[in-house]
Amino acid sequence: MAEGQQPGRGKAGAQADVQAGMQAEFVQAAAGRGLQIPIWVIAALVVCHALYFARTLVAPVVVSLLLYLTLRPLVVRMQRYGLPHLGSALILLVAFIGLLIVGVATVITPARGWLNDLPVHLETLEAKAEGIRNPFEAIEDASEKVEDIATDAEERAEKPVEVQIQQPQWTDQWYLVNGTSAVVGFIVLTVVLAFFLLATGDALINNLLHVLPSFSERRRVVELILELQGGISSYLGQVTLINVGLGVAVAIAMALLGMPSPLLWGTMATLLNFIPFLGALIGAAVIFLAAAITFEPLSWAFMTTAVYLTLTTIEGNFITPSLLGKTLQLSPVMVLLSLAFWGWMWGLVGIFVAVPLLIVARLGFEHFAKTRSLAVLLGAKDPAAEETEETEAAEAAEEEVERSDAVPHAG
Repeated sequence: MAEGQQPGRGKAGAQADVQAGMQAEFVQAAAGRGLQIPIWVIAALVVCHALYFARTLVAPVVVSLLLYLTLRPLVVRMQRYGLPHLGSALILLVAFIGLLIVGVATVITPARGWLNDLPVHLETLEAKAEGIRNPFEAIEDASEKVEDIATDAEERAEKPVEVQIQQPQWTDQWYLVNGTSAVVGFIVLTVVLAFFLLATGDALINNLLHVLPSFSERRRVVELILELQGGISSYLGQVTLINVGLGVAVAIAMALLGMPSPLLWGTMATLLNFIPFLGALIGAAVIFLAAAITFEPLSWAFMTTAVYLTLTTIEGNFITPSLLGKTLQLSPVMVLLSLAFWGWMWGLVGIFVAVPLLIVARLGFEHFAKTRSLAVLLGAKDPAAEETEETEAAEAAEEEVERSDAVPHAG
């Protein structure tokens, strides 16, 4: 027996050492996982800070990437008919710019007319709301009398100092110039980036693939890019057609109801329908105000708004689900959170790109096993749940077949 070794403790001591080592490894792993959470939170805050302060540069890049993912399948299809790569990209972007110009030219005149007549419209709304305000005027007069009695006599006798504030015209003019230049710069940068991505995107992807070390990683990246192109192109293409159809239906309905500038309301419905949930409510509020200004009885305003909401409800609950199917379903809570987050980050541009970015995130998370749970959180179907449903459906079909076989046939 070795010196210093207690008899009968060899095996028990070895087990104790193994358990102590396992506990130490568990504590170390838990500490590592505990440190990962603050690191990820800090990294997310840094990324959000960078996206917010670099929005004038990052937002056009994101929009151009979405245009690339949307138009890339069309470029490939045009190449199959013999058109060159550069020519296909140029034709698509010229068509996109042409449609944008036609849409703006269609609504700019009636929109300018409504804005120029805004003071008159506000007076009309105030006159029509007079009947609603009458019951509250007595309470308002009584409160004013109480305030007059409580006011100190010296303060009432004191002569007020006249203050006149004049805004310089150069400030307003330069503000309009700066705002217009920002919009034009955003559009130009987006279109130019989208053109170069469509024209040279394949070379950029090939250079990226050469950097990856293994063939499996290259194949995974190619599959992810193709899936993103197919998903975004399918979603934005179908949603655009659906929204244009809704705009045509709204324009026809407004014309039949006697609303002025029906093309303006149809275009508004088309654009607002790109914003899930909130777009229909905003459009209904605008339609109600416009109808209240146009029609003398207020009941016509409610009826016009009801027609608008009926059309958007039919589109949202029947047409869109039947055409898009369940392949690109998203969680409504995540859609609202995405709209709030990107709207806060990038304003109106962020609201319009919130859902496409959520689809990109869902497809990307769904492509990898480690992030598949995040895809389920965003609205994807759980593979285990799908297998369970398929198994239950198969079992139910087998039971139905057995029952039909067990029924005796009449001789």
